[in-house]
Amino acid sequence: MSRGTDVRQLVRKLKKQGYQVIHTPRGSHWEVRTQRGERIATFPSSPGDNRWRDNAIADIRRWERAKGMPLTSKALHHHVPMNYPKEPVIRTAPQDVGGTT
Repeated sequence: MSRGTDVRQLVRKLKKQGYQVIHTPRGSHWEVRTQRGERIATFPSSPGDNRWRDNAIADIRRWERAKGMPLTSKALHHHVPMNYPKEPVIRTAPQDVGGTT
């Protein structure tokens, strides 16, 4: 799954939770706004690294905490899969467990 797909999934999840998510005028970023139009987070349309989601969700969480709201942003980490970068799988050769013959 590409980062662009992850961005679209996050946008859908945020909209389901009641946030307004709009493209900036130049189209290079997404803005997360409240129903009253208060901007609470911004994230890139095509992120260059894997920190974009954590940073956007942290901004939303800080805003929710400051307003005394329940932390709905916690669910965003669990429902939007992050398929990159993965930890490398290190495989080792099987060890000879038996005795000598």
